[in-house]
Amino acid sequence: MSYYHGLSSFYVGEQSLITFKVLKIITYDDSHVQEWNQRGIIPKSMVGDVELHVFQKSRGGYEGKYSYNLRKYYSRWLIYSHVAWDIP
Repeated sequence: MSYYHGLSSFYVGEQSLITFKVLKIITYDDSHVQEWNQRGIIPKSMVGDVELHVFQKSRGGYEGKYSYNLRKYYSRWLIYSHVAWDIP
């Protein structure tokens, strides 16, 4: 599964996804980095990181919203943090 917005691919793992929709894209600047890093979340963010808010629907019937933080390593974008928004 891939998505393009300056990113060569957006890979969400071995999940059986039917569909996904990117709801929001945030490219981190100094203010985003400062806010993230003040929370004490590890790994720390860097200017240029990208945060995607994604709605996903799986083959098992689960629908939910996730956030993925990506960082470009050499020529590849890699997920370094993710969170599910609405899992009980």
